[in-house]
Amino acid sequence: MDQSNEHEINEEAKQILRIKKQKRDFYLAHKDLPEYIERNKFNQHNQYWHNGSYRDYKVNYYQANKELLKAKSLFAIYKKDNKLNKFKLKHVKKYNILIANNSTKYFIE
Repeated sequence: MDQSNEHEINEEAKQILRIKKQKRDFYLAHKDLPEYIERNKFNQHNQYWHNGSYRDYKVNYYQANKELLKAKSLFAIYKKDNKLNKFKLKHVKKYNILIANNSTKYFIE
């Protein structure tokens, strides 16, 4: 690397750090103001729920992985009580779902 490229990279890094510091200073100065808190809550609420994208993503993810998530939860209950062999015998279908998902931590000898 020659000197001009290093100088450009250093200047870009300094610029980025300067911008981050300005944003951080602004946040620290305004974070306790009631107007800022209210506006922030409003923006977060709109971003996640009124857009629908986040909510739809969560609903779709759960619907697509419902059986796997239920199997993982049930496995955790049996693991907590050290009854993994009982899980394997009693819930063969759910055990096979975990194995099909290639989750190596769910293998029981």
